[in-house]
Amino acid sequence: MFKEISTDQAFMLIEPGNLVLLTTRDNAKNNLMPISWIMPMDFCAKFALVTGRWNYSCIALEKTRQCVLAIPPSSIIKKAVSAGNISGDEVEDKFKECGFTPLQAGDVCAPLVAECIANIECKVIEHIKRHDIFILSGIRAWINPKLRKAKRIHAVGNGTFIEDGKTINLKNFMIKRPNVKDI
Repeated sequence: MFKEISTDQAFMLIEPGNLVLLTTRDNAKNNLMPISWIMPMDFCAKFALVTGRWNYSCIALEKTRQCVLAIPPSSIIKKAVSAGNISGDEVEDKFKECGFTPLQAGDVCAPLVAECIANIECKVIEHIKRHDIFILSGIRAWINPKLRKAKRIHAVGNGTFIEDGKTINLKNFMIKRPNVKDI
């Protein structure tokens, strides 16, 4: 038998997953924030990201139309999540304040994050202002070979997270999916 819950809790049932560090750069100032409201839009480097105007990152993203999606390993979960406790407009150098190392990106002004498994440089191709949904196109992607197999963090809502566990490979079972090369 089912038990009814508040619709205010419903998002936790389908929380999108990976915790990502969104980096931006505005007026020569780097910023980063943890975010999990992001999803791939197809079998390509196209992503939908939802944030809000209360975030310094949202305003920078709207202005520069560039960002990096950095995927942290589970080993730095507390550091990644704590970056959300400080607004970029409250500190001079949020990377330094939070203990992260910015690296020069190839094609966008936002920095890569040295401590992360991977970084995806993105440009905004559409902004649905009514909901602050940003459609991003990944233009370059970088992976740290030393961290490639590191466990990732998945948000399940309300400040709770799950670390990667057992991998179940059903590629041969999914006969209608595009053939995408593994990382």
